[in-house]
Amino acid sequence: MSDSQKTEVFVDGITSMRLMAGVVRIDFGELSRPPMEGETPDFSNKLRMFLPLDGFLRSLGSMQGLAEKLKSEGVLKAKDANGSDQSDDGGKS
Repeated sequence: MSDSQKTEVFVDGITSMRLMAGVVRIDFGELSRPPMEGETPDFSNKLRMFLPLDGFLRSLGSMQGLAEKLKSEGVLKAKDANGSDQSDDGGKS
């Protein structure tokens, strides 16, 4: 893909995903404003992406691979089923 064909878009996260007729539809959003402490972030829709199911599964594998690499490098910490960070000190760090 040439630079003249490339489109770059920044998003803050995925706001919804659904599968319809073999196509995964992913909505991305951006923060409307920074949330105050304890508030739920408020996203506005920015972009919708459509992926055939096999393309979604390949992308998911790539994302899982990157997440594992970041965990092994210490960039990400594993979370338990409750969403709490797991650490060797019992979470007392």
